[in-house]
Amino acid sequence: MKKVQIATLAIAMALVAVAFISIPVAANPDSRWDTLTAYMTDNHDSAVEGGYTEPGAEASRLYPTLGAATVYNEMDQLALRPPVIDLVKMKNFTRKLQWRSGGEDYDRYGGFSLFIAGPVSIENSYNAVKLWELLTNPSFDDIPGINDLEVVNTTSGLLYLNKTQSVDGGFGINENEAPNIVSTFHALYVLDYLLEESGVAKETWLWNETATIEWILSCREGDAFKLSPTSSIASVSATAAGLMALDVLGQLTLIPSEERQNILNWVGDLQDDDASEGIVGGFAESLLTNDTNLLSTYHALEIYTLLGGLSNIDSTSAARFIMDCQATDGSWGTVPGLEAGTLFNAGLVFEALRMLDISGTYIDMIYEEDPNNPAAALIDWRLLFVAVFILAALVIALIALRMD
Repeated sequence: MKKVQIATLAIAMALVAVAFISIPVAANPDSRWDTLTAYMTDNHDSAVEGGYTEPGAEASRLYPTLGAATVYNEMDQLALRPPVIDLVKMKNFTRKLQWRSGGEDYDRYGGFSLFIAGPVSIENSYNAVKLWELLTNPSFDDIPGINDLEVVNTTSGLLYLNKTQSVDGGFGINENEAPNIVSTFHALYVLDYLLEESGVAKETWLWNETATIEWILSCREGDAFKLSPTSSIASVSATAAGLMALDVLGQLTLIPSEERQNILNWVGDLQDDDASEGIVGGFAESLLTNDTNLLSTYHALEIYTLLGGLSNIDSTSAARFIMDCQATDGSWGTVPGLEAGTLFNAGLVFEALRMLDISGTYIDMIYEEDPNNPAAALIDWRLLFVAVFILAALVIALIALRMD
């Protein structure tokens, strides 16, 4: 073989090495969005039910499915044609979460479960209805087959809700469970949706609306709400639930404007401003609880969205706290610095960012470099190896040419 051919072959081998060795470097995820979408891909039950699961589980589950659908919806990914996920399959999975066997006397009948044939609760039913509402958006009507599926059974759903209501007017998380204000809001939200879908009058299913309103108001203590009348401390999650429950019933006017401002002031005092702890911007669950976290922050923003007054909080630091709760695995935890989070939390994050700023300024923070998975160094050891290899090849080529 001629020396020129040897030189050419050496250079060609170097270029091939560049192609194979440099690709993994460039492919390293380097943004929060990259690591989140990688997590969602890893937990997508695309071959079976079309929903999402969680690490260590196989079957599609309600909460990660709602989280992923919310993320894609808030990022306008579901508006693509075709959409990024199979919405027909996901909608069918959501429909199958409603328990339709066992008859009216069965305690699970009509409620929605955590996974197909799984445990039923008011909380599961609320989140399943939120997912169903998202997937029945008229903007998806152009997707073939999406409106050919069996719909939610409104009558059985209403029967299930009735079983969870106590004689005091509040609702429990399940039949024969003590009422709490969060379950009461969840039940009223589902009730409102099912009544609208069925066209049935509210009085037919809400046996005593006055008792329900009185029970909700009995949970109020000062400028906030407690989980139940017998609870010892008011909280932001209970306050959000109480206000939204009144709003569903069209009774938010029972809270006068001056009292609404007092509620907002109470919530505002929960925003953490202690930069030394690294959690500035988030909201605690209650006064003096020292438990700033993502879920309480989400509920605080629900209150501000309902009553107004977002301009009075530090939105930038709140958004920063929310983003910093991203876990190492790409999903979102409840506080910064966790190794693992959930897709459900990720959905709450995107809803929270939209509540903070509808113009999208904060939601664009998803494209920041992920501090848990930073981009590769500008000079990778593999590139250095290739550079040395190329230099050696060029030297060999020059020597070969001079000797030829």
